[in-house]
Amino acid sequence: MTPGVGILGTGLDVVDVEAFAAQLNEPGTSFARVFTARERREARSRAAAHAPGGAGSGRCDPGSDGAVPCREAPGPADANGVAAPGGRPDPRAAGSARACAGQPATSGRVGAAVGLEEARHLAARWAAKEAFVKAWSAALHGSPPVMGHVAWHEIEIVSDPWHRPGIALHGEAARAFAESVGRARIHVSLSHDGPMAAAQAIVEAA
Repeated sequence: MTPGVGILGTGLDVVDVEAFAAQLNEPGTSFARVFTARERREARSRAAAHAPGGAGSGRCDPGSDGAVPCREAPGPADANGVAAPGGRPDPRAAGSARACAGQPATSGRVGAAVGLEEARHLAARWAAKEAFVKAWSAALHGSPPVMGHVAWHEIEIVSDPWHRPGIALHGEAARAFAESVGRARIHVSLSHDGPMAAAQAIVEAA
């Protein structure tokens, strides 16, 4: 393998949509801090497009990879690895994605009750966040965790005008990823079928 080129880590995550929708609608849910305002808007838009009479086909995000180049961001990391969270959602756990300047705008609350179709799209985005954490952790196999706690909204799932997904990092997550991995490309694919949503993430050396 050419030095500096190749797959550094992969991650996969699966989410039960109905259980996730129930968590989103719990009073005082911690998921008010998980998604950015942009992620919530995109999920609502996709849900509306795929509702009866909408412009979509009824499927979630396209199966294509959203390959987004990372750029290095300044700032020290806590160590030389990343701690992947457990199997269940926990906004206090670690996570990361693409190095991106600035801070994302969070919604501050989940807001009105989330319908099942919107929950499908949010579940796929949550799976993508978890999948990337796993891919980052795999890329640093054998090294100690970089960060103990990262706000999940610093790992933002974004889409291009054709709904191809990508990942943008903000704040400390961006700095820690750049410090521990350096320049890299992140590939992410989102999908759902029936009661499940899933995502795969790949970290590739640039």
